[in-house]
Amino acid sequence: MRTDQRTPWNPRQTKRRCAREREDLSVAWGDAAVGSRHPLRQTFEEIEADFSLACYTVVAGPEMETPYYNFRGAQYPSTTRRATIWIRFTGDARRAGPLLLRTHTSPVQVRTMEKQQPPVRIIVPGKVYRATIPTRRTGFMFHQIEGLAVDTDITFCDFKGTVEYFVREFLGPKACVRARDCLWVTASAVTYMGSLYLRRL
Repeated sequence: MRTDQRTPWNPRQTKRRCAREREDLSVAWGDAAVGSRHPLRQTFEEIEADFSLACYTVVAGPEMETPYYNFRGAQYPSTTRRATIWIRFTGDARRAGPLLLRTHTSPVQVRTMEKQQPPVRIIVPGKVYRATIPTRRTGFMFHQIEGLAVDTDITFCDFKGTVEYFVREFLGPKACVRARDCLWVTASAVTYMGSLYLRRL
């Protein structure tokens, strides 16, 4: 009959072993990589690189905007105000006027056109906010990328060619592109790329 012979527990040996095997947390890790870039950040970098090859400049702007830049300057109707998150200040900060979290990245286009004369070729990636009830599919904040090209002799063919170039660079050379007209706030078109779509205002 077999019996297991176990070594009796010795607290002194255990203490010495723990002291011997304890790691020194003050030692530098060297060149070990810590963490990685967020998938959204990686996607933005890929899109920015694709448009940079097409001579577009990446422009960023403030996420807190004035009503002028968010609505009237961007030619958005006042009916979209109900989906806006307003920021209320107290005290001396009231003198700056009403501010809101931008509902789209178009205010950056307005600011760019005020500062820069044509030709203009920019893309504006960033976060935008809507006063909506969060669900499993939508939230009050999402990411958006808008493009703007202002120059002489630009036609819808230029837009279609730019979208086709981006889709095939981003999704692969076999990506199918189909454009059709639709009605948004202004005359626009939707470009279907499988389950993705682009909107042109």
